[in-house]
Amino acid sequence: MEFCELGSTLFGSVEKILLNMRLLGVDDDLSRVYFTGLEHSTYLQQVAAVLHPECKLAFQDGWKKWQKNLVAQKRLFLSRFVASYAMADTATLAQWLQPFDAFTVTDVFHLGEGDFHTWDLGLEMTFFDFSSLVEKMLAEGFMIFVTEMYPDHHAYKNQDCFVARLFGIKKEAAPAFQEKLKAYPQIEEFLQESALKPGDAQMYKNNLATRVTPARWEAIRAYKQEYPVWGETPDPLPAITGKPRQPGVPGANFVINHPQLADAINQALLRK
Repeated sequence: MEFCELGSTLFGSVEKILLNMRLLGVDDDLSRVYFTGLEHSTYLQQVAAVLHPECKLAFQDGWKKWQKNLVAQKRLFLSRFVASYAMADTATLAQWLQPFDAFTVTDVFHLGEGDFHTWDLGLEMTFFDFSSLVEKMLAEGFMIFVTEMYPDHHAYKNQDCFVARLFGIKKEAAPAFQEKLKAYPQIEEFLQESALKPGDAQMYKNNLATRVTPARWEAIRAYKQEYPVWGETPDPLPAITGKPRQPGVPGANFVINHPQLADAINQALLRK
C-alpha cells in the first residue's frame, strides 16, 4: 500500500499508525507500506528519513509532481490542514482525490456557499465547499464519512468557518474494509452513524450553523483572536488577554526550500 501525505513534515504519521495498530492489537509491521511525502522542504525530508530508517520513505516536491508508486496495489491519501493552502478550489481537491482508494482530509470549510479565499501564515488559503466536495466524491463512487466537525474562526479575515474531517473509501474496496471492521464493533458503529448520503452534507452544515449559539460564536471569535490556530475552542474558555496576535503577512513564505541551507541546518541539528 502507498501511504501518501500532503505536507508530511517529519512524518509523524508513522508513529500514529504504529500506535493505532498496537491499540487495535494487530501486528505493527509496516514493511508492506510505501510512504510518500509531498513535502517542499528538503530539510524536513532529510530529518524525516533519519527519524524513520526502518520505513520505505520517498519524497516528492509537492502534490503537482506526485507520481504514484507502481509497486503498491492500494493508495491512501492523508492531508491535515494542508490541502487548503495547496489547492486553489474544491474542484481541484475533488479531482486530486479520485486516483486514491481511500483518503482522510481534515481541513477548513466555508459556512456559506462556494469557496472562500483568504490568506493565512503568509500563504494563500481556500476554505473549501463542504457540500460540493462530499457530493462530488459520492458521485465518483466513494463512501464518505464525517468523523469530526466543529465551528472555528479565521482571525485574519474575521471569518467564521468550520473544520471537518472526512474519511472516504471507494465502494469496491469497502467490502474487505467492512469485513475487517467487524472485529472492532465500536469503530464499526461509529462509522455507520457518520456515513453520508447525497444531500446529507448540506444538512450537516445547516445543523452546525443552527446549534452554535451567538454567545458561543463570540467566545470562539475572542479566543481565535488570541490563539489563531486551527482547532476546537475550549469550553469553558481559558483566561484570555483580549490582545490579538499579529496575523500572517500576505506574500511571505516561510518554507525552507534551499538545499544548501537545509543541509547546513540538518548537519548542525544532527551534529555530523
